[in-house]
Amino acid sequence: MSEEFTQRYRNFVLGVLVVAYVFNFIDRQLMTILLEPIKAEFGASDTAMGFLTGFAFALFYAFLGLPVARLADAWSRRNVLAVSMVIWSAMTALCGAAMGFWQMALLRVGVGVGEAGGTPPSHALISAYFPLEQRSTAMGIYGSGTQLGVLIGMFGGAVIAEQMGWRWAFVIFGLPGVLVGMLVLMVVKEPAKAAITTSNTMMQDLRHLWRIPAFAIITFATGFTALAGFGMGTWFPSFLIRIHGLSLIEA
Repeated sequence: MSEEFTQRYRNFVLGVLVVAYVFNFIDRQLMTILLEPIKAEFGASDTAMGFLTGFAFALFYAFLGLPVARLADAWSRRNVLAVSMVIWSAMTALCGAAMGFWQMALLRVGVGVGEAGGTPPSHALISAYFPLEQRSTAMGIYGSGTQLGVLIGMFGGAVIAEQMGWRWAFVIFGLPGVLVGMLVLMVVKEPAKAAITTSNTMMQDLRHLWRIPAFAIITFATGFTALAGFGMGTWFPSFLIRIHGLSLIEA
């Protein structure tokens, strides 16, 4: 439990997890700002690019999240996070070598598969490292990685693409993530797992949650918010480029 570690070490681990989460969102959002040059090179339609930026990634990301989380519970939260990060980062770097649309689609599936193992073990590690009275703050700091990743991925990807071409953006952001994944394996200690205090199954817990009206409402609201937010976020740079004539960096 959290008593095993000093506050300084807990904060250090949190910093490592935030960096991992930043790369998670860099690699996830990089395709968004590079959509137009990739579309032009591959001669793909908007429907095909929508598949590339959304369905190819999201389907595997969503449905593998649960089994990967179960694996982290049964095996090692640190190891699952480290292996997952190496996979998604390597797949991101390989996107820079894709020679056609379907190669890129398969690599994006690989990114989704890897990133499915990012958030669940990270949340579990934070819960194990930080006592209850510090957990909300730790989760808030960890959550900042989302916006940092979007900021760095969108703007950095645009700068690299305009200076060196879109392929180098994938390579430059993908390869460091492999090193961060190895860093997680080397410096993050696997904390002892708390004793299970309930005999409920996961399905019993889910049924209990769904009986709480606020939980169901918040779940649907969050889902529809994400649907609108990610849909608009994916195509807004293309809208600015096509309709208003902005460059990648300006968009």
